[in-house]
This record gives sequence, C-alpha cells and structure tokens, in this order.
Amino acid sequence: MYLTEYFFCPEKSPVLFSKHILMKRWRMKYIGLTALCTALSMTGFYISRQHGKKIKMLKALENFFFAFSQFMPLTEEGIAGCIKRLSRYEPLRELAFLKLFCEKFYFGCDVRGVWSESISEDTAMNYIGEQLRSAVVSFSDYFGNIPMDVFCRKCEAFGEMLSESLRKENEKWERSRTLILSSGVFGAAAVFLILI
Repeated sequence: MYLTEYFFCPEKSPVLFSKHILMKRWRMKYIGLTALCTALSMTGFYISRQHGKKIKMLKALENFFFAFSQFMPLTEEGIAGCIKRLSRYEPLRELAFLKLFCEKFYFGCDVRGVWSESISEDTAMNYIGEQLRSAVVSFSDYFGNIPMDVFCRKCEAFGEMLSESLRKENEKWERSRTLILSSGVFGAAAVFLILI
C-alpha cells in the first residue's frame, strides 16, 4: 500500500513512507525488547531452579540436624526417627552428604575407608543406618571420647549454620523470582505493542 502510494501519489508518499519506516523501526525495537525479556526470564528461571534445589537440600539438612539434636540422648526410637527423616529427603541420598555427615561428627574411624564411586546410595544409606544403630550400644566407641552434650551442641550449631545458609538462599531465590516476573511483564507489554 505504501509503495503503491509512493509511486502513484508522490505528494503523499514521503510522509507515508517515512511513517512506515518509523513503525518498522519501532517494531524491531519491540521485538528486540521481547527477545531480551525472554532471555532474562529464562535466565531468572534457571537461577531460581538452581537456588530451589539448594534450598530443598538445606531445608532437609536443617530439619535433620535439629531433629537429631532433639532426639538425644540416643535411643532406639531416636535412631529410628533419624533414619526415617534421613531417608525421606531425596537430596540427602547423596554420598556427598554422607561423607560430610561422617566428617563433621566423627562417625567412626573406618567409615571414610569404605567410600568409593562403586558403592551405591542404598548401600551407603544402609551402612550409615547400621552404624547409627550400633551407636545405641556403644556411643563412645562410635564417636570417640566426645561427650553427648557436646555432640548435641555440635548438631545445634550446624543446624543454625544451615539456617543462615537457607536464609541467604531464600533471598537469592526471591531476587531471581522478581527478575522472572518483571521480565515477563515487560515482555508481555512489548508483544502487545508489536501486535497493535
């Protein structure tokens, strides 16, 4: 239409043609803005997902260690409760966590020697479960000469450290969610402007 009027109506064409070019430029800007907002939304979604995984892991750890400290002194029911909580959270079924658990609280001198890439998660979980149950019978042999009240304080302190980490991760997650929402709003506005 614009090109037809440009050739057949020379007196009108410069204005119409310039408007057409201007609209085209603005539309390209909106398309660019939409692409940018989409990229920001995807980035925010990825960051949010990563922080979500960390938050899940930290929550599980925090709940477990606070529960562990509350179950003291060690009893058959307390150990069973700890094992139940431990197996309930999927992120805790990782050897990395079990290694950390062993190293933090002096879980047996020979425990670290059994870790290898070939050992399965279930085997490791069962091994830790057996070791925890044996602690009911022989606490001092299992944990060394660490007093039980000191062990409780260690659990509580580690739980508090996890709570602080959890708070920081929640803040990061909130920021990434804000990025997703704001990018989505700007992207929707840009799409609307392209269509009109």
